[in-house]
Amino acid sequence: MKQRAKKITMKKQHKGSRRGFLKKSALAGLGASGMWWGVTNKGTGAADAKPGKKKSFSLFRKEYDSIDEAYEISPDYQRFDQKNTIYGRLGWQSHYRDNVGASMAAKFEGFVPDPLLTEKEYGPIAKALSRGAWAGHDEGAKHSNVGVSGYSPLNDWDKFTTPKRKEPYVFESPEEAKKYIKRAAIFLGADEVGIAPYDERWTYSKEMNLGEVFDEGVSAEEVSHKPIQLPFEVRSIIVIALEMDYDALRCGGHLNDATVGLEYSHMTEVTHKIADFLNHLGYKAIPTGNDVG
Repeated sequence: MKQRAKKITMKKQHKGSRRGFLKKSALAGLGASGMWWGVTNKGTGAADAKPGKKKSFSLFRKEYDSIDEAYEISPDYQRFDQKNTIYGRLGWQSHYRDNVGASMAAKFEGFVPDPLLTEKEYGPIAKALSRGAWAGHDEGAKHSNVGVSGYSPLNDWDKFTTPKRKEPYVFESPEEAKKYIKRAAIFLGADEVGIAPYDERWTYSKEMNLGEVFDEGVSAEEVSHKPIQLPFEVRSIIVIALEMDYDALRCGGHLNDATVGLEYSHMTEVTHKIADFLNHLGYKAIPTGNDVG
């Protein structure tokens, strides 16, 4: 006999005000499975969850002034170069580029047969579903998933650095600003959302434009490799979380890839919408995905 899971509602905790939150500044974005950053003087907030969301819960209801209050971080921790991520290595390290990367690309493009396509979860229908799921990301924020930021239609930073409202909307208080921004993020598609001070330790020290390798055939020795340059001073970040289909993840194969790709596509769309929302309130805002940090 199956038991029905009970929904557990975790009470949100709120601290006192945060001075200068959203004071003539702006919000910008960052993402790993759905994150983005913003500029404010200072602001933190517990994660808010979409009401009635299946399997939705959070471990991050408590608020902190900084990540150092939440976790013990070694003083030796340093920012690291994006080229040292596994995707970055595909662009310049021969072992990954010539073996893993080449094999993945050849199978993906159909240049060599993929024996797994004979298995149901890897078959043509599942593969087509995967490509459809990734379409929003691949067309709106191309290569963001391997670290390329800020140039595709939905995450083009140039579009978001000039607010659409001349004077910033002035919120009555930090709490009001946080409330409306979180409500907007949930309404626009986030499953959970939190706000935190910007901490450059979680931003790559340098970025490597793998799009040049994939699209233009630029050699690893010539690919752009330079310090991360955000288009304005970032003071706070807004982080969104997006739920993936648990059963599809368990299936493996292209069905697994489809549920990942679907949320990368949702991330691309949702962060774009939130940045645009903030632009219309008079604040600079850039959406990012799995790229700058």
